[in-house]
Amino acid sequence: MLNTDTVTHSALLSTYDSIRLDVILILVFLIGFKLFTAYLMVVMTKWFEDDETADSAKPARDKKAKKARKQVPLARRVLWMGLGALWIINGAVQFRAVMVLMTQSALVHHSASTGPAWLQSVLHWGDKLWAIQPVWMNIGAATFQLIVGVFLVLSVDGVLGQIGLWLSILYAGATWVLWDGFGHVFRAGGTLFSGWPGAGLVYLLASALLVVPVRFWTNQALSKWVHKGFVTLFLLSVLWRLVPADGMWNSKGVQASFLSVPKAPGWIQSVANSAAQNMAGAPVLWNILFIAVLLALAVLTGFAFKKAWAMAIAFVWFAVVWIVGERLGLAGGFGLPLNTVPVLVLLWLAGWMAVRQRTAST
Repeated sequence: MLNTDTVTHSALLSTYDSIRLDVILILVFLIGFKLFTAYLMVVMTKWFEDDETADSAKPARDKKAKKARKQVPLARRVLWMGLGALWIINGAVQFRAVMVLMTQSALVHHSASTGPAWLQSVLHWGDKLWAIQPVWMNIGAATFQLIVGVFLVLSVDGVLGQIGLWLSILYAGATWVLWDGFGHVFRAGGTLFSGWPGAGLVYLLASALLVVPVRFWTNQALSKWVHKGFVTLFLLSVLWRLVPADGMWNSKGVQASFLSVPKAPGWIQSVANSAAQNMAGAPVLWNILFIAVLLALAVLTGFAFKKAWAMAIAFVWFAVVWIVGERLGLAGGFGLPLNTVPVLVLLWLAGWMAVRQRTAST
């Protein structure tokens, strides 16, 4: 077993690079084969249609096919394809060797800041499991995410796509419990900067919105859910910042919030360190400022969700959170390394588009 506490980094990296290359080649072959068969089916269908052009009943069939063609909201299509793309990017980022080289003690130290004492036994079990077989755990996590993304992208509303959605829900739920530590929900001081309320939970909700029947998209029920969801998110963020115990009113809470995210390479970690030092130097002032910003975003979302300029303002805030708090997804992670912000942006965009009631043919 390639235990991170007993095997050298060079041996781990050598083994990991070899296995990763084999897995990537297999995935490229399988995806290429799937694309080739899909293209072949399209070509064969066109051949059969060309052979039937002389059929006098063809206009009637075309009219019937056009009438039967399913119309789905464009927002749902954007959310579906965007979620699939995020899973693929997550898988590609997961293939990096960051999580392979983390020792069991480092993993336990990281998870100790993600929840109360009763949660530590579950989190430590996941840490030990990862540290015993880091190579296969990381390969498995990355491969699973790539498969989910490919299923979603290549089979919109198809059988494979539906399987991908349920796999997305199961994996996101497991990530939220085992490795997100419930996204700091049970810990004072949890903020968007530390990944609150957890990438696993948000991916689960995004997948669930695609599982529900299409009629909930066409009658704008989904857009109302997304609208109210973002208002709730901002208001809960305010409440979590108001909690004084180990929260954001003291330098200790600020530092703990930033330390709960693994280190990122290069300049992005320098930006995060500078932000942490500034906030820790005047925690009360910064916390009041962030509470005011979050309240303003809640009001803005509540009364101007349909406006493009309101979406732009929210996206600026999400960009700040993603750069300073989540390190552009370059800090590594067990299950969803890109973290919470990208899927929040995707959900906002889908909810905003759902208000427009545009449709796309399938």
